[in-house]
Amino acid sequence: MVYSRGVEAKPWLGQGIRFGVVIALLTVVPTYVIYYVVQPMPGMLVVKQIVFDGALLLVLGAVVAYLYRNQQRP
Repeated sequence: MVYSRGVEAKPWLGQGIRFGVVIALLTVVPTYVIYYVVQPMPGMLVVKQIVFDGALLLVLGAVVAYLYRNQQRP
């Protein structure tokens, strides 16, 4: 539902990557920054968690865009 609101008449892969970046910035980054502040965690571990979870969301964003690519907006 969220992806369908921002889809444009552009290549699907770029839109999927953009969607993944936005979702990562809204979910992954704040989560691990809060973990870092509240719990005694090494900073490098937090950076690795953000990078790898962010990469996962880029892939998932591309998958969502691929699955949605042929549907028409109402």
